[in-house]
Amino acid sequence: MTCCKLLVSVQNESEALEAIAGGADIIDVKDPFAGSLGRPTICKATEVSRAVGQKVPWTMAIGELANVSSQDLIGYTSILQRSLLELPLEEAHELRTVSPMAVKIGLAQMKYQNWEERLGELEALVSRFVLCVPVAYADAKEVLAPDPEDVFAQAARTGNSLVLVDTCRKDFGGLFEIIEETVIRRWCRCVQAAGMQIAIAGKLTLADIHRAAELGPDVVAVRSGVCVGGRLGRVSAHLVAAAKSLCGNERVSIH
Repeated sequence: MTCCKLLVSVQNESEALEAIAGGADIIDVKDPFAGSLGRPTICKATEVSRAVGQKVPWTMAIGELANVSSQDLIGYTSILQRSLLELPLEEAHELRTVSPMAVKIGLAQMKYQNWEERLGELEALVSRFVLCVPVAYADAKEVLAPDPEDVFAQAARTGNSLVLVDTCRKDFGGLFEIIEETVIRRWCRCVQAAGMQIAIAGKLTLADIHRAAELGPDVVAVRSGVCVGGRLGRVSAHLVAAAKSLCGNERVSIH
C-alpha cells in the first residue's frame, strides 16, 4: 500500500493537541472561517506553535496572493518570529524554532494578473524566513486561478521543493467531485519528476483519504475528514488516527 504523510489543519491549541495525539505528521494552522487558506491571527499561530513544539513540523496558511502584499507578509512573519522569541526562556528552549516550516499562498483571481512575477517577488522576500508553498487550485477555472500545470512549471523554474493541490471553494463538493483521479495521479508524477514534493487536499472526507493516498502524493492534507461536525467543527484525535491508518501508516493508540 502507498504510504504518505498526513497533514492536519487546525485552528487552535486544543485542535493541535488532538491532531498530535492522533498521529498527524504535520500540523497546519489556518482560520477555516476565513476561506480555503484563511490566515490565522498571530495569537493563534503562536498558540499552535507552543502546542506543537518539536513534536512535528508545522505550517501556516497566509491567504490569497491577490490580497497579500509582500510587505504585509514580511511584517506578519517578523511579528510571529518576535512573538516566539519573546517566550519565557524555558519555553523558547523547548521550541527551538521561531517560524513555521512553510507558509501556503493561494492564487485565486490571479490568472490574468502577472502572478508569476508577483509570486516570485514574494518568495524572494520571505525565503529568508520560511518556505513559501504555492497552491494550485483544482477548481482554477471557477476562481480565475492559473492552471495547476502552469503553477507546477513555475514552481520548478523557481526551485520550490513543495506544491499543494487544493480546492478554493469549500461550499461545493470535494476534490474528487471536481477533478478525475487520473489527472491527479498525472500531476503527482509530473511534480515528483521535477524533483518536488506534492501535497493534495480539497475537502477530503475520511472515505476519500485512502483514495487520495493511492494516487501517490507525498502528503495528504485534511481538515473536513478529521473534524466532528465538518470543516468548521473540531478536530478529533480518533478521526486523525483513522486518517493516518488510511495513509498507509500504523494506527496510533489514543489514551
